[in-house]
Amino acid sequence: DPGPAAIVVREGAPLREGPASDAEERHRVLEGERVYVVGEDRDHSRVVCSGGREGWIATSDIVEL
Repeated sequence: DPGPAAIVVREGAPLREGPASDAEERHRVLEGERVYVVGEDRDHSRVVCSGGREGWIATSDIVEL
């Protein structure tokens, strides 16, 4: 069961390998995309995106529903 749903509120928000702004970028996430929060570490959230993509995003780039 996925965690709480959230919406990305920043166009092109980077999805990263780890919970740091200098971690390697895996993908970019579209503004308005629904993601599911499965973990948190300081100012980053681990999310699962559509299609099963998973990574870390700045918590300020999402709003939980």
